[in-house]
Amino acid sequence: MIRKPRSTANRFATGGSIHQTSKTPALRHILIGGALAIGTVGTAVAQTAPATTDNWMFEASPYLWMAGTKFDSTIGNLPTTHVNWSFSDVLKDLKMAAMGQAEARKGRWSFLFDGFYIKMSDGADTTRLGPAGNPLTASADISIKQSIIQTAIAYRVMDEGTTVDLVGGNRYNKITVGGTFDLVSLGLTGAASRKGNVDWNDAFAGVRVRRPINERWTMTGYVDAGGSSSVSADVGARYAYSKDTTINMGWRYYDFDYKNATVQQNQSLNGPYLGASFRF
Repeated sequence: MIRKPRSTANRFATGGSIHQTSKTPALRHILIGGALAIGTVGTAVAQTAPATTDNWMFEASPYLWMAGTKFDSTIGNLPTTHVNWSFSDVLKDLKMAAMGQAEARKGRWSFLFDGFYIKMSDGADTTRLGPAGNPLTASADISIKQSIIQTAIAYRVMDEGTTVDLVGGNRYNKITVGGTFDLVSLGLTGAASRKGNVDWNDAFAGVRVRRPINERWTMTGYVDAGGSSSVSADVGARYAYSKDTTINMGWRYYDFDYKNATVQQNQSLNGPYLGASFRF
């Protein structure tokens, strides 16, 4: 029996790859990142802090990065994935997401943490005429998981109005892609499942700058470069809602290109972010 497609568009590409744009939905793969956040997405951790002090200062900063993404992904023998999505496209298949940053500062030294996790999944059916004009129905379900854990140390080299911190650290990345595929023709059924994952560490170095505009507003900027041909940049502002709470907003960009013998990952993410910081 021919099943009605779950999507109005044919989501299966030819030539061993899957193609998708924000205007033409297809069988969805995504890494984010996406921006981490990105996270890697979100490298400029807890960007506003008080003047240098010998007392410990702690700050927690949950955030949402509303990033679109472009990427090419090949893991093992899974089909190559080509994606060009806006943030609204990402939301359609989002199953779970968690993003957060933290900073501990004492004197000129800071210890930074950034965590990012996202899970997405999608499914599709399509029917075509097979050999001898017989109908062939194909179904597929795809899941994507991406984790980015970032730790860093910062040292304040300027603390006179405008503050400047030199930052160095490591980003741990893990991406898992899984899929199940079913074919039905003339009452005969075939099924297959595939799963691939890759993880790597990416050392990076960068600089973080803050410049107060008045008692409540502070402009912020951040940029770093990593070993996996990665670049992260952030420009934004923070509003002091109260003594211990700030509202954070701005724009982030992240790009990386990672390759080994069986994996090739190229991804860029960019878009606005919104969050808050709580100091204690």
